[in-house]
Amino acid sequence: MAWLGFGLLFGITCLSNPSVITTLPFLLLIPALKLRRTGGPWLRNGLIASLAFVVVCVPWTIRNQHQMHAETLIRDGFWLEFWAGNTGDTSNSNPGWAHPASNPVEMQLYRTLGETAYLAQKHQMAIAFVEHHPLFFAAVSVRRAVRFWTGFWSFRRGYLSVEPLDVPNFFFCTSLTLLMLRGLRGWWIEDRSAALPYLLLIAVFPFTYYFTHSSMDYRQPIEPQILILVVIGIFGLGTRNGSSGTPEYADSANKSSDDRILVGA
Repeated sequence: MAWLGFGLLFGITCLSNPSVITTLPFLLLIPALKLRRTGGPWLRNGLIASLAFVVVCVPWTIRNQHQMHAETLIRDGFWLEFWAGNTGDTSNSNPGWAHPASNPVEMQLYRTLGETAYLAQKHQMAIAFVEHHPLFFAAVSVRRAVRFWTGFWSFRRGYLSVEPLDVPNFFFCTSLTLLMLRGLRGWWIEDRSAALPYLLLIAVFPFTYYFTHSSMDYRQPIEPQILILVVIGIFGLGTRNGSSGTPEYADSANKSSDDRILVGA
């Protein structure tokens, strides 16, 4: 039942925030491999979770085909966001003028072309920009990665007049990141198997935002995992009888072996 629940809940999560879909293969593969090592039904359980995920998402996929004539698993605006972060304007990580919601000209274009054609246009424009400015794209992607984990974008006076809270946020966000890394390092030394899913989450999930635009807001899907690592970074690992590196709050006492493997991952 845990594997079925995992697939269903992950599908629901992806419908509300498609960005988390990049972590699905890793979060599914880790417990499947653990179960395989113990001789459990890893393939069956993996298929159950995968099918449950598909069952949740397919109705939306069918809707996209019928209403938008688009072959997409889940409706998303990735290429709009990619273009917004890669127009050559670095005055802000996410310039407001690039979005229909804050620019009447873009909104009119969106209405004229329709969503599918509008996103296709932004796709072409974004790819063309990156092809013509690969070094600029690489440099700005590094800036976005730094912003994701430190909150820093610019200390220019003009920028700070619009975003005055970026200064205190820089110290707050950077402190959390350092504590998170300290906690992850300690947990990795103590129990690599238990720490691996957390490592993969914080390594894989942000990549979408490194290539588009970044802000602390976009960390929300992994904030619970960040908070757990921060707590470990501050207080260390709370172990049961000193025999396990897995925090007490991440362990379950009396579950079936299959459920334990999935939860432990």
